[in-house]
Amino acid sequence: MSADYAFGQFRFLTKLLLVHGRWSYQRIADKHSNLFYNNVVWTLAVFWFMSLCYFDATYLYDYSFILFYNLIFISLPVIVLGSFDQDINAKAALAFPQLYVRGIRGLEYTRTKFWFYMLDGLYQSAVVSFIPYFVWHIRLAVSYNSKGIDSLADFGTTVAMAAIFSANTYVGMNTHYWTFTTWVIIIGSSLVMILWIVIYSFIPANTNFFTSANVFVDEVSVLFSNVTFLTTVVFSIMMALAPRFLFKFFRSTHIPLDKDIVLEVWVAGDLKDRLGLRHRKESKNKRPADLKTAPMFCDPRAHSASELIMQQGYEPTSSRSPVGRDASRNDVKRDTITEHLRS
Repeated sequence: MSADYAFGQFRFLTKLLLVHGRWSYQRIADKHSNLFYNNVVWTLAVFWFMSLCYFDATYLYDYSFILFYNLIFISLPVIVLGSFDQDINAKAALAFPQLYVRGIRGLEYTRTKFWFYMLDGLYQSAVVSFIPYFVWHIRLAVSYNSKGIDSLADFGTTVAMAAIFSANTYVGMNTHYWTFTTWVIIIGSSLVMILWIVIYSFIPANTNFFTSANVFVDEVSVLFSNVTFLTTVVFSIMMALAPRFLFKFFRSTHIPLDKDIVLEVWVAGDLKDRLGLRHRKESKNKRPADLKTAPMFCDPRAHSASELIMQQGYEPTSSRSPVGRDASRNDVKRDTITEHLRS
């Protein structure tokens, strides 16, 4: 009576399962993992800070950062990842239906993957917390106007910026399909935080909705003019994301999945030519784009043994149906019984 999908003909079922169904499962798996990771990075950074101040309930971040973190700063990149990401092209997914097996076996969202993301969040939260702490502990940071960068607002803003930039970049590293919208959302979400710091710094303390103390006034001029602050943020982000980058490089190079191999052949190989698809650059087009004459669909070496047997033609084992055979057998039995009774 009701279904999530409706299609007019059964021939659309192949694309619905092998392409859109596979994309949907991949997106949901990546979206859930990245959502948990984002909150682990942000929350555990507060835990590390609390361990340094004897758990006296001191806020590490400014209260506006806590309110806007999941609402504005990191929400849109994950939404774009879970809505529009495509790990491989639709034509490649149809040409290699074996890729759908990972979805049937539930291999894209496992406990191992979940805990790896949690370990990433644990490690990155420690990096974005302790690297600024050690820099601030040396007490070498001084602003251009001779103001010391040693307040809790300065330290909390540094940790918050490193955590938000790391979280958005991490989502970008896990994104396979980069479009104009993806670039704008991932880069824009991080820039929105910088814009908020600029605006927030010029709000007078007596009219500030988030705090009445004079702790964030002129924060942008104190922090952003200092090289120590900028280098600390950049170095923290690089150190936080380096293990994930090296892991993805090692796995795709030495232990690739089937989709990684298909993606490599699609980008750097001749898969488009074998599928009869056109390249964006005309110089790479070796033959006309025609699926009927594509090598993958015409070359016998590209077909399985069952497909080659079917091409030889189908010969039925009997011209009579099983129902017809059963009926004739019943007639013979009936005639035999009748003759026996007459005799």
